[in-house]
Amino acid sequence: MKKPASLLFLLFILIFLPGWDEEEKSFTIERLDIRAYILEDGDLYVEELYTYDFDGEFNGTTRTIKDNGHDGVEFFEAYLPPPGKELGEFTFEDSQPLKTERDKETFYVYTASKNEKKRVYYRYRLSNAVRKYRDTAEFYWAFFDYSNESDLHRVTIDVILPKPFHKDQIQYFLHERANGQITDITDYSIRYQTPLFPAGVTSEIRLLFPGEFLPKAKLTEDKNMKADILSEEKALQPRFAARERLLETGKSALDLITLTLLAAILLYVLFRILRRALARGESGEAGRLEELDPLLVALVYQKGKLTPQDLIAGLFSLYQKDAIRIEKLEEDETFKFLWAEEKKNLERHERYLIDSFFRDSENIEGKKYRTCTLDSLVYLSQSSFDRWKDLVLKAYAPYARKSRFFKYLIWCLLPIHIGLTIYLCYADVASLGGIIVAGAVLGIAAWSSALKYQRKRRFLLFLVASFFALAALLESPDLVDSYFVLYILSALSLAIIPVYSLTLKGTSLRLAVKSWRKALKKGTYPVGSEPAKKEKLLQHAIVLGVSPSFVHHYGKGGKYEEMEKHLPLLSNPMKTATTFAFTTISVGSSSSVFSGGGGGSSGGSGGGGGAGAF
Repeated sequence: MKKPASLLFLLFILIFLPGWDEEEKSFTIERLDIRAYILEDGDLYVEELYTYDFDGEFNGTTRTIKDNGHDGVEFFEAYLPPPGKELGEFTFEDSQPLKTERDKETFYVYTASKNEKKRVYYRYRLSNAVRKYRDTAEFYWAFFDYSNESDLHRVTIDVILPKPFHKDQIQYFLHERANGQITDITDYSIRYQTPLFPAGVTSEIRLLFPGEFLPKAKLTEDKNMKADILSEEKALQPRFAARERLLETGKSALDLITLTLLAAILLYVLFRILRRALARGESGEAGRLEELDPLLVALVYQKGKLTPQDLIAGLFSLYQKDAIRIEKLEEDETFKFLWAEEKKNLERHERYLIDSFFRDSENIEGKKYRTCTLDSLVYLSQSSFDRWKDLVLKAYAPYARKSRFFKYLIWCLLPIHIGLTIYLCYADVASLGGIIVAGAVLGIAAWSSALKYQRKRRFLLFLVASFFALAALLESPDLVDSYFVLYILSALSLAIIPVYSLTLKGTSLRLAVKSWRKALKKGTYPVGSEPAKKEKLLQHAIVLGVSPSFVHHYGKGGKYEEMEKHLPLLSNPMKTATTFAFTTISVGSSSSVFSGGGGGSSGGSGGGGGAGAF
């Protein structure tokens, strides 16, 4: 539990702390005026006037213009406008030019600023930014989109057509996420305004007007598109109208789920604390370490989560039950395990262990044995190892089990995350194609996680996928932040709530085992002088990972070479401890390696981008 918790804490540090030591500086875009001229050849000529308020020292400003929806930026220029003049009251010839540099889609405008207000004027031309069809022309544009990192205040955008028009000649639609609206329509223009265009959102305007207004433009596609566009908007407009209401409902549900999960985690932690307190009062009834099954000791010490290394505890368990023999192989510096085939009275997990490992056959003094050596245990797949663990848990059910709380929590969180992701994206009018793809990917990931819920990595990968799907499709920064809290709590539950849990009896025994382990390591455990008892305790020391310390304290009381046949592990305690301590057992996905030592739409909008400073 400590490792995942530490990783999550490190993640928190990496996410929230960078930048705290940087010199504080900020800027505000207090006002933005845009005049976008649709030209007769289908190009778009744009003038923009930004009013910045700089707090701190900056080298300049930025403007990002996405490449989609047009055939390229013909030019981009930046100026300091004449003071006191509004957009439309001056030309670039009246202004002071500024140095600009382009890096991919971003233009850097150099104008040093420090603790001051400053206006910056841009003008640029985009080739073929307007679409022309047989029966209509279409201006489908986002001046700013989700990539914009700056809040824009008091925004006014005038879209100016090349010819005068009557209102019945045009149709316009807003795909609005910035609480803006069309405030005025003149003979030549249509005006959009909003008091605040938040960072990280996309708002689009879609304007249909007669194709005759673009006499110099070529057809984008030689077909009628107006009916298809109107049909598409007929489906989209109700979704945008309901967007705020649906998102508010989603936010309420998200907050409720987050609080419920937090309460569940806190209650679980409280339950664990209370159970530990109860177990502490019963730990004195555990008996003596040498009287316990090594596999049970490993199981409770590992809190029910067996590792491949605990297969050694399974072998020691068989040895202490006299189900197998152990022989020392001096020439190979390893040990051989022998099982007499006539010994049939085995538990299911014990038989499974023998069938998995004991593959060689020998005939010794007329008896048939199946054997294996410590450094030749191979061909155990991950699924076989999982099967052995399940059988062990069934055999020791009074002490440990798979956590039902964890299972039900995962099974509840999977559909909750999928449902929230799909609902919030639909409420925010994300593309149906994106929602379908996200739902399919998350559904597959959730199914995989549900089938193997005990593998926390699968659920963590599902959480990462769901968060990135939501962050990619959802254009509501506040909701993404709220979902991130649920994401962190869901990930935190992986660190706090174990897949395997001990019962009250198992928890009591674990407290005793921890105490005995500490005594073995420090040399304060009452070992006595009986060799058989010492060999049993040596096995427990190996299982508990303190065999070198055990041998250091207890292995010098005498030599046991003469007992090698009956007590093979004790004949050379230090050699035994070293051999097992440096034998690493790993389980692979297909085998184990044990080694000693180591349609109909006109397409999306064009434009997009953002504004900022550097």
